[in-house]
Amino acid sequence: MDFCGQFYQKHNLCGRAFDDRNRQFLLSLNTRARIIQDVLIVYPKPLAMAGASISSALPGWAPGKLIDNNTHTTWSSFGHSEHLASAEWAAVQLPTPTLIDRVRIYPHSGPNNLSDGFPKDFVLQASYNDTTHTCNLNDPRFSQVSNWKVLVFRSGYTQPTNDPIDFSFTPPALPVSCVQLFGTALSQDGFGVHYMQLSEIRIFERFNVP
Repeated sequence: MDFCGQFYQKHNLCGRAFDDRNRQFLLSLNTRARIIQDVLIVYPKPLAMAGASISSALPGWAPGKLIDNNTHTTWSSFGHSEHLASAEWAAVQLPTPTLIDRVRIYPHSGPNNLSDGFPKDFVLQASYNDTTHTCNLNDPRFSQVSNWKVLVFRSGYTQPTNDPIDFSFTPPALPVSCVQLFGTALSQDGFGVHYMQLSEIRIFERFNVP
């Protein structure tokens, strides 16, 4: 058997000096440093959330479940008989304005590894707290299209599995204060009722690798 191994050869990790008696190989200091650097890269953790707001909620399916760090709890909108009967949305607020480049959404888990209640058409968007924008649900500007910057748009989105979904995007020019998932066409459950249902929304700060 090749002691060095194909993986180590491919990545140029094999040293040139071997001890014939114990078959140990030596790595150069530069190669060792590169390995340590790769292993010790710390990827960002989700940001803390300051609150969540929603368009509607079934009793017991409160908006706080979107940010409770428990992927087994779920927020649900009201049910609708038609998928275009009403738009539904969920928004989460950050404690401080932050530059972001990724949002992870945990769908409501369904049977056979197929989620329930994930919208078919949706916009993932962000906003700020300044003189022309707001993250305050009670401010009339909150519901205006001009209040939001589009991060991701999807139409005819296939109902996902139960696994979390990462949406990456070019970071907005300004630090954002809130993120909203706005569903314009809803999927239906096994009884033909249309909901928007999410287990968790997590936001990640922009991460720069030197």
